[in-house]
Amino acid sequence: MSAVQTYPTAGDGGVGVRCEELVHIYRTGDLDVVAVRGVDLLVDPGERVALLGPSGSGKSTLLAMLGGLIPPSAGRVWVGDEEIGGLGERALLRLRSQRVGLVLQGAARKPAAVRHPDRQRALRAPLAAAGSSQRADATAGAPGGARPR
Repeated sequence: MSAVQTYPTAGDGGVGVRCEELVHIYRTGDLDVVAVRGVDLLVDPGERVALLGPSGSGKSTLLAMLGGLIPPSAGRVWVGDEEIGGLGERALLRLRSQRVGLVLQGAARKPAAVRHPDRQRALRAPLAAAGSSQRADATAGAPGGARPR
């Protein structure tokens, strides 16, 4: 008899994310490039992780697959208890708008690309959820290079 492990989908701790044997291969010219190779990852609800590695090591590609922005070439991804590999574009849009938050690299370099009528409120919500609401006022008006990291 095998036990089935369930993963929390919501609550105070957030949503868990996991992947198994994740692979992403892209084509450039005549070459196939393996950007991500066989990644297994479990991030429990409420857990914080950092992805570290040199430029070109697949960090952004991995995050894009975990957020449902690009499909993996092989492997499986779950957000909460929902496998996202078979979801259509509408379901992926709903997932990203309701359960997954992504900040793309280009947004930091092009602050004008991120518009919100109330920057203070837009910054406070995710910071408050992460327990850092006091930092919202300090970071809202700072230019990109001057923002505390």
